[in-house]
Amino acid sequence: MCSILIMGGSDLISSSLAKYLIKNKYNVDIMIKGIRKINYDGVNKHLICDRKNVDEVKNILKDKKYDYVYDISIKDKEDAKILIENLNNESLKKYIVVSSQDNNIKEEELKIKDFIQNTSIPYIIIKPSHIYGDKSKICKEAYFFHKIEKSIEIVIPKNSNLKAQFIYIDDFVKVLFSLLKTTYIREIYNVTNPQIISLEECIKTCSEIIGKEANIKYTDSNIVDKEIKQIFGGNYLDIDKIIQHGLYIPNVLLNNGIEILYSWYKQTYQEKISIKNKIEKVLQIG
Repeated sequence: MCSILIMGGSDLISSSLAKYLIKNKYNVDIMIKGIRKINYDGVNKHLICDRKNVDEVKNILKDKKYDYVYDISIKDKEDAKILIENLNNESLKKYIVVSSQDNNIKEEELKIKDFIQNTSIPYIIIKPSHIYGDKSKICKEAYFFHKIEKSIEIVIPKNSNLKAQFIYIDDFVKVLFSLLKTTYIREIYNVTNPQIISLEECIKTCSEIIGKEANIKYTDSNIVDKEIKQIFGGNYLDIDKIIQHGLYIPNVLLNNGIEILYSWYKQTYQEKISIKNKIEKVLQIG
């Protein structure tokens, strides 16, 4: 059985990937900093380690062999250096790195890429578009859900031409899974659904699923809310390479993914309201 290490294990990407690999009968270890709750079963070893501490990483990886490593929690070049220098490279078939979607750390992303490419490790670097999905701790799409539900103005620039690409989490995990089968290494792949969605199209899609018209206000200013900028601030990604190399091709359209996400959002929101009401009643009694 293949042995896999996932750096991370509690956020949307790493937990979804871990559950998918476990379901497909892979032997999965996860490494995270601190004792965080893991809301799924089947993990082989739950490793607690500060990846920035050389001694901790060295000790915890001593005598361990992995066929594949998925690095979801990488933040800087030092993270890559410490991990790579302490992995057993004799058994390692692929070191798969998922680049951050944070546009504010692009300079650091280039340093990570340059460092990894100058090693002999069998790397694959994944550059995703905006990843969304249910069970996310930070649901950026909730910005639109909340404003549409409450008829709050969504202020956007006139003729902004803001566009973005999206990939639903289940699709993204299937791409990561397909990397286990490919013979290609030392590659960089763009990963996204090929749809290019305008800001107005995204709002319209959310409105149709919620069943309520959005209150859009156009402005002459080019300033947009940071929540919008986080989604609609990236570059377009060409996925010809993943098609040519026979990897899984993302196919969940935005309207289908948003429908699933909104259903989860409603349930989660109602649960939070229910808990809040119960707490308030207890406080009133006290």
